[in-house]
Amino acid sequence: MLRPAVDQLARFTGQLRQYEHAMKQGVTILMYHRVLEDKVASEYPLATLAMPLRAFGEQMRWLSEHAQVMTLSRALASLE
Repeated sequence: MLRPAVDQLARFTGQLRQYEHAMKQGVTILMYHRVLEDKVASEYPLATLAMPLRAFGEQMRWLSEHAQVMTLSRALASLE
């Protein structure tokens, strides 16, 4: 319930646009503790460390449309 409100606030204040711009200026590294089937993720003892597979897929689709996705080795090479 809180997440959609934060997303709307980020859009309204321009923070989302700034974040998207910053993503294009440097390298952002995403790390996941666990990516699990949705039901397994919801029952995981440390739920904040588990990414439901459906949400992971949605995030990967969004990233593929809005960011330049690359391997860690390529990202490090781009910083040199």
